[in-house]
Amino acid sequence: MKTFLVNGSVIDCASDDLKPVPATVTVENGKITAIDRANAAPPPDADVIDLGGAYLMPGLWDSHCHPSGMIPDVSRVSYFETPAERTLRGVRNTQSALYVGVTALRAVGESDFIDLALRDAYANRVPTGLWKKGYDDKRLHGPRIFGAGPGLRMTGGHGSNARVEAVYTSKPMEVDSPEEVRKASRYCIKMGADWIKLMITGGIAGVRESMYEVQMDYDMIKAACDAAHAKGLKVCAHTGCSEAAIIGVKAGLDSI
Repeated sequence: MKTFLVNGSVIDCASDDLKPVPATVTVENGKITAIDRANAAPPPDADVIDLGGAYLMPGLWDSHCHPSGMIPDVSRVSYFETPAERTLRGVRNTQSALYVGVTALRAVGESDFIDLALRDAYANRVPTGLWKKGYDDKRLHGPRIFGAGPGLRMTGGHGSNARVEAVYTSKPMEVDSPEEVRKASRYCIKMGADWIKLMITGGIAGVRESMYEVQMDYDMIKAACDAAHAKGLKVCAHTGCSEAAIIGVKAGLDSI
């Protein structure tokens, strides 16, 4: 079935001229099949959406997000939430992103694998039977999500807040050796992660940490990279200083 988007200004991002131009856009089976700069009128009986003069452009990416996060959280409300409560905020946050034009998210650290649950729900990858029928009848709509599940940090690493930790939701997985990194990475992959997230330096999200504090050595980073690369997946890292970045690149990091 074809749908025609009319009365809009198009930024097609396919040419060197990025100025908006009037155009009629044809969408067929969920994909753009034509951008008619002649702005020809669609057939009389066509399915037409009038954009009312709005701008139309390719969807945006947020390449670093935490779908269920609440930032800032100065009162530490989220520390006392259940996974269900965080999931509900994740739905709201991700759907809000879609409504403002962000059509794809890269989640880089999320409690309880909420990012992967949202990813599968929005992609309609749900179990068969009555559960699936419910989704078919009333699908959830959200952006495409590429998730890592929980991030991996050293004990007391990036984001740690001393005695104040989340009560009900899972925190990042704490690892202190190459063997522990390898096992945690394999567990995330088992749960369906699209890549692995490491915290290899400190930052500004916890107590007694610094951007310049290297928190994972070469062997630990390499263990994660070996486990992920063996499955055709990539590894990204929170990194605050050049020293850690150099170590990470040598160990096989794909993204910093």
